[in-house]
Amino acid sequence: MQDYAVKYYDGQSSRSMNAFLMLRDEHWLILYRDANGVEQTVRWELDQVKKIDTGSVVNTFHYGDFPHQSMEIEDPDFLRDLNNKYPGHNFINPAYHRVLSGGWKTMSILVAVTIGLLALFAFVVVPNGASWIAGNVPRSFEIQLGEDAYAAFIATQDEDSLRSRLLNRFAQQINFDTDYKINITVVESSEINAFALPGGRIVVFSGLLDRIKSAEELAALLGHEVGHVKHRHSIKAQVRSLSTYLFVSILLSDINGVTAVLIDNAKMLSTLSYSRKLEHLADEEALAVLEKNQIDQHGLVDLFKTLQGEAGKDPEFLKFISSHPLTSDRIAFAKKVARGQKELEEYRDLERIWEKIETRE
Repeated sequence: MQDYAVKYYDGQSSRSMNAFLMLRDEHWLILYRDANGVEQTVRWELDQVKKIDTGSVVNTFHYGDFPHQSMEIEDPDFLRDLNNKYPGHNFINPAYHRVLSGGWKTMSILVAVTIGLLALFAFVVVPNGASWIAGNVPRSFEIQLGEDAYAAFIATQDEDSLRSRLLNRFAQQINFDTDYKINITVVESSEINAFALPGGRIVVFSGLLDRIKSAEELAALLGHEVGHVKHRHSIKAQVRSLSTYLFVSILLSDINGVTAVLIDNAKMLSTLSYSRKLEHLADEEALAVLEKNQIDQHGLVDLFKTLQGEAGKDPEFLKFISSHPLTSDRIAFAKKVARGQKELEEYRDLERIWEKIETRE
């Protein structure tokens, strides 16, 4: 009896397995080797097998209830052999026949529904799914993801160890209201940039640090980046950029597939771009940090002015703007909040450390 080479999906993972299909009188048998090399046999009862039309030359079959097992076969003679083996058996879903027989009106409705579902996926499922994944990633995994991304990034950079130590001392004087352990690295680069990684690591480029003019500006910058850490923005942004891969795995209940995709793409975390909404939330966090520590909130306004002053002067600034969109709304919001601040205190320790950072002492 002829065997057919197929690709088999077990319904628990988005990964396919090379397999062989054998047609029996009352059922189908699918033989494959699992990840450990052990031969497995799966039995499909005929009354639960349905052919799915995909519009391609590949024949796709589903089996059982959701999440379905599925099988793909490219053999051009398979459907003929199937009809000869099981004359009169209907493997094709009756709903599919109803759609085909409904004419253009039915097809138009189907197209409209499909477009609506795609829009729902893009504007509702992806954003909410990103928040759900970010909120359910274990802390230990989040930290490891950040460490992997940091290791890949720092391997190609020159660290300014003196200013890294000073910047961490500076940060230790500030209450960021987070239980993440904040660890800051300064790298020698003309690039005007800073970014936060999952788990608490923050990288500041010397090109940006050299342009900051005060302790208040630096506190605002760190408060902003800690906001990204605290609210897991980097994971949310990564999930959105990898949404297709991730949601296929989610639909197939493949949680291991979700974590594998995130790990495989950890390097991209240092180049992510945030949405305006996430940038606004990080600004709110920066202003809250300045308020809590009674540091002048105009530090964020001054930071924005410093960055605006670089626009058009330095091509390196464009890299920062691409990942941290600086809009008029953000600037206006920071000014409005800062004008309402009432309580300030002297922060001489911050000023002293800032002077050392500024002079590299």
